[in-house]
Amino acid sequence: MTTNRNLTTRELELVSLLLKGKANKQIAFEMGLSIGTVKVYLHRIFMVFKLQSRCELIAFWYQTMHAPPEVPISPPRRKSPPRRTNIRNSPEVSDEELDRRALALGV
Repeated sequence: MTTNRNLTTRELELVSLLLKGKANKQIAFEMGLSIGTVKVYLHRIFMVFKLQSRCELIAFWYQTMHAPPEVPISPPRRKSPPRRTNIRNSPEVSDEELDRRALALGV
């Protein structure tokens, strides 16, 4: 039988957050990863245990491991989610240009 020793610390951390009901986006934010990286980790975990879904993983974990993994949660690598670039964050647009555009729109 496969045990959690086949998983890395980061994968165990991901399983712990998954068992708490976190979505991929929340897991990515808390672990400081991209959503794509979270999906890659999940896929590898599914392959290790020969599972196909999050639901199967959760059921399998509680049936075989009987408890969430005991791993220290590492601090997030970034303090806030990545910001979308918009006109206000763009260094190419001056404050005067923003004011001019706002006046043109009647704001």
